[in-house]
Amino acid sequence: MEEANVGIKARALNLLRNEANKIEYLLIVQKEKMEVPTRPMYEEILNTHIFGLSKTIDFVIRLKLVSESEGKEILLELERKLYKHINVS
Repeated sequence: MEEANVGIKARALNLLRNEANKIEYLLIVQKEKMEVPTRPMYEEILNTHIFGLSKTIDFVIRLKLVSESEGKEILLELERKLYKHINVS
């Protein structure tokens, strides 16, 4: 039974990381499509998606599929990546 829980936890972490990667990809695509990037547009899109991801992470934490620190690390890593993309322009 514990082996199954480890598999479920790994799948949950993988799914959350994939969602974070999709948000990063969305920023990259939007940045490439815009002739004149505007910070408010980035912030609005990212805030909406990051909020959704954070709610999903909270839910998965409440289910005890991932720890709070693992969930926070996914969000922090995403924020670091997004910050680099936004500040390169």
